[in-house]
Amino acid sequence: METKFCTVHSYSSDQFAVHTHLGKKSQFDLDLELHWQDCMRKGFFRYGLDDIQTKCLTGRYGFITQLNIKRAVERRKPQFVSDVIMPFDAEIFNFTKVKKKEILFQLNPLDRKNDQTLNNEKSVLIINVSPLEYCHSLLVPGIENCYPQVLTLNGLRLAIEMMMISYNPSLKIGFNSLGAYASVNHLHFHVYYLPKRLFIQHAPVVCLMRECYVLKCFPSEGFVFQLLEKENIEIVAR
Repeated sequence: METKFCTVHSYSSDQFAVHTHLGKKSQFDLDLELHWQDCMRKGFFRYGLDDIQTKCLTGRYGFITQLNIKRAVERRKPQFVSDVIMPFDAEIFNFTKVKKKEILFQLNPLDRKNDQTLNNEKSVLIINVSPLEYCHSLLVPGIENCYPQVLTLNGLRLAIEMMMISYNPSLKIGFNSLGAYASVNHLHFHVYYLPKRLFIQHAPVVCLMRECYVLKCFPSEGFVFQLLEKENIEIVAR
């Protein structure tokens, strides 16, 4: 994949925000919306968002349901999955095969320019051509390194940093593994704006140790990590 001529979004820790700002947009938010909307206007997606129906269910958890017929019909056929961890296969679809016009920008973390491991990785944000929500994109850490869909320390840290350079409380970043509806075995995170507040964003928790908590009174079990200081990104990522 040729990435050297794509737009580069540079950022530093000075731009990290521990708290969101309702109604205020960071430079990252502005760049993401600008490039994503431009791709939508130019018809780079398989469909628009006009026909998507979203509903918030009644009840304690307020689960959000969505009817997205075009995604079900027109999205790329998911790859065959037989295990949670599978080797990367360069012969089938992966994100090195996307068109250059689908790349929104390359991410350049200035504070880690002396990190040789990171310097060997080109991390990009590309559009999800079968979108779920506004600005639905895919964060692909080290796209040319061809990592399988398994969490890595650098990938998780990059996702956390992306969350922190956004001021928008609606920004959501998610990861789903093989066997959990990941359709491409190439390391990626989903990124989009979902204005509806999720129950899990304010669910009660019990402290397990330091920044680590355990969900309480939720349909599924899970850990919660709280980041109060930007200097603790590495600790939380690990």
